[in-house]
Amino acid sequence: MTYDYIIVGQGIAGTMVGLQLEERKKSFIVIDPCLSSTSSQIAAGIVNPVTGRRFVKSWMYEDLIRHATEIYRQIEDASGLSVLREVDIIRTLMDHRTQNDWDRKRVRADFEPFISDDKHLKGYDKVLKDSDYTVGVVKGGYKVEIAAVINYLREKWMGERRFLKEALDFSNLTICEDGVQYQDIHAQSIIFCEGYRFRDNPLFQVAPLQPSKGELLIVRVHDHNLTSLFKRKYFYVPVSEHRIWYGASNGWEVEDELPTTLAFDKLKSALTHQLGVPFYIEDHQAAIRPTVIDRRPFMGTHRTKPNVHVFNGLGTKGASLAPYWSGRFVDFILDGKPLHEDVDIRRFYK
Repeated sequence: MTYDYIIVGQGIAGTMVGLQLEERKKSFIVIDPCLSSTSSQIAAGIVNPVTGRRFVKSWMYEDLIRHATEIYRQIEDASGLSVLREVDIIRTLMDHRTQNDWDRKRVRADFEPFISDDKHLKGYDKVLKDSDYTVGVVKGGYKVEIAAVINYLREKWMGERRFLKEALDFSNLTICEDGVQYQDIHAQSIIFCEGYRFRDNPLFQVAPLQPSKGELLIVRVHDHNLTSLFKRKYFYVPVSEHRIWYGASNGWEVEDELPTTLAFDKLKSALTHQLGVPFYIEDHQAAIRPTVIDRRPFMGTHRTKPNVHVFNGLGTKGASLAPYWSGRFVDFILDGKPLHEDVDIRRFYK
């Protein structure tokens, strides 16, 4: 079997690279073991224009969201699925400092499209024990059903015989001047989109990743009909009429991908103190995110092997970063267009 490219990994990074190559009429095969507990599969898919304790506008948000909405709408048209919806994000302003930070941003012209004068809890006052505090509402956010996007394209590519369900065995991989050989598959080049597993890739002698472990709860909440997202320490993300995605915790001691009792207890304690209605914890999930030490994705070509590439490091913002940067990455490998220095893997070669 001969292809233009082998893509290793089909999280949101590998999925978007495959879509971009498909758009450019290039052939490829994806190699992925189809694990259920990956950061892309369990992510909430939040696209947030204003983030952090100081309410900073997300990096390159206008460019990112324009490409993201276009691509996700195209997937909706092709699949018949609903994978993208615009949402308000309610932020708690618990003290004078955060209220002052919010008010300073609210009057700035560059924040005007994203910060609302609305201070309504949009139904959360009916489910929270204590709602006697000021809130601000972020406009222009989105929720992406990342798992639905990945699974739809996985089934499509499997049906087209462009998918190999297994973990790549590096002992069966040969990199030659004229191409790449894996088992009976020959390709011009290989692209690694393995998420945090890139840290164990024997071909790259760089260490840009600082993996973080995220854990969350899937919670059934009685008597709620919420649609907005709500942030008070952790995110409340409504996923159905009576179900909420709650989290995520962040841990830097990454030993495995299994959920931990420590994170469960912290999440459950916070939820118990905040929710004033009955709830039932249906699931506790964990995964490891491919976060980067300088908080920017990395992509490009191996230092000495011109047919070995990488697209990785989307961290917690894969839903917004992947559509735009996968396009710039494919422009780079197909047309030789230079990558922005902020995302070029060569910044770690120095």
